[in-house]
Order: sequence, then C-alpha cells, then structure tokens
Amino acid sequence: MQNLFFAVLFGFVVWVVAAGQTSAPPKAQIPAPPQIISAPTSSPPSPPATTSSSVFYKPLLSNFSCDERLYCSQMNSLAEAEFFTRNCPNTRMDGDKDGEPCENDTRLRPRR
Repeated sequence: MQNLFFAVLFGFVVWVVAAGQTSAPPKAQIPAPPQIISAPTSSPPSPPATTSSSVFYKPLLSNFSCDERLYCSQMNSLAEAEFFTRNCPNTRMDGDKDGEPCENDTRLRPRR
C-alpha cells in the first residue's frame, strides 16, 4: 500500500513539473525606444529655397483630390487646375512653369 502511495505521489510530482515546463516561457520585455531631445533654438529653421514648380501646397479645405488627370482639357475649372498643379505629381498644365496653369485654355480663362 505504501508503494502505491509513493507511486501516485511520484506521478503527481512528475505531472506538475511537466505541465510547468510545457507552458510558454515568459515574454521578454522590450524597452521603449530612446527619445530624441534637442536643445531649443532661438528661431525656427528656415525652409530650403525652392522654385515654384517644385513646391506642393496643401490646402486647408478643398473639394478636389488628385486622380489620373494630367491635362487642362480634363479640368472643369481654373481652381481645379490650380489645385492639380500645386498638389498632384506629374501634371502637364504649366508648360512655362510660372505657376499659372492652363494659360492658353479659353474655357478656363477669359480672354485678356
């Protein structure tokens, strides 16, 4: 009877140890990335000088959004052409790159 008791006790201990070993190891804690702290400056840095054709303006409110249209003939208004020229890449509406799109399109601009 005593042998049976020790056998059951031994089996129980083996079962508890085995169950503890098969559980997933604790997850390693990943430290937070270091914060970059810069010294305050007396004035904000000035933006680099660019030409008007390389500047992209981000309007606060607009009814327009960039799509596949590239040419003046695809625009419905001068405001839309100006939005596309300033905000959408690869447009073909400002041939002389002076910032005024569709200068020769009489649908969008009245004759002077």
